[in-house]
Amino acid sequence: MSSLASNRQEILESSPKQQANYFVPNVGQREEHILYEWRGAEFATYFSRDAVMLFLTAKGQSGVRLDLHFLGAERSQEPEGKKLLPGRIHYLKGRDPA
Repeated sequence: MSSLASNRQEILESSPKQQANYFVPNVGQREEHILYEWRGAEFATYFSRDAVMLFLTAKGQSGVRLDLHFLGAERSQEPEGKKLLPGRIHYLKGRDPA
């Protein structure tokens, strides 16, 4: 196994506390109604104007999805980040496999 593949496997097998989690605005990496995304080792959370969608997974298990809808929510309101944290996330988009 190459060094890169070995490092990747170690990251995937490390405990959730050791894996990064991040909270980022949607800049095209998700569906248009998603405003923010919060991901960690065993969860993904998506925020829209009127709902929070939570996906929970456990290693080797199928996941669970929980949608929380805010009935009567003001659609003019939206969640917003307050403080920039260290680190950067980069997304590569397109069909070129190179």
